[in-house]
Amino acid sequence: MIVPMNILLLLLGLIFFPRSASATLLYRSVGINFTVIEKVTEITLELHDVIQHPAAREFEDSLAFLKKNKEVIIDLSSGGGSVEEGHKIIAFVDKLKAQGLKVKTRIQNGRMCGSMCVPIFLSADIREASPTSAFMFHGVTTGWSTKPNKQSTDELFFYMKSRGLSESFENYLWHEEALSAPGEYWLTGSELMELHSGIITRLTERHIRKKSVTMPFIPKL
Repeated sequence: MIVPMNILLLLLGLIFFPRSASATLLYRSVGINFTVIEKVTEITLELHDVIQHPAAREFEDSLAFLKKNKEVIIDLSSGGGSVEEGHKIIAFVDKLKAQGLKVKTRIQNGRMCGSMCVPIFLSADIREASPTSAFMFHGVTTGWSTKPNKQSTDELFFYMKSRGLSESFENYLWHEEALSAPGEYWLTGSELMELHSGIITRLTERHIRKKSVTMPFIPKL
């Protein structure tokens, strides 16, 4: 009997490199905005695009049958998007936390979180980011103007301060004219920690170590 190569590789992988229960993939779904990866002890929602409709609905639908013993990880890499859609996602995160679920936001090495992505990142109590992650800030604009609207900016930062962003960091951004002048202001995860921004609760490892793997000998069949 000839065994197809892909089946043989899968069987050899299970024998030589068994996976822990927590790493076992149960379900994976790719939507318009979110990719959902469910494992035994956690469910990860990857938002690696513009925050836009129907992101909030996808987010809620993905977690409709979530068991309470699972951790929810929101893995972000986004330059921002719709303020309205972002607030809908935040409202659902608050709902999950009110139900007693553990929610974590995460930004991995080399990824970014800009504009409306930052308030979503702040919505979790556990907020992990790499030293090399990039965060972008600017004042809130309205209509077709590129000039930031102070009232709208103050309202957004009032919310972000309620989630952990420090008063000193907001003052720093105003002093740098990051919130009053059109444009984008960029900082790394390391710089946010040095500035005591309150945005990140834990810096992750810069060096992602992996196990040394030697593929087993595959005999000719």
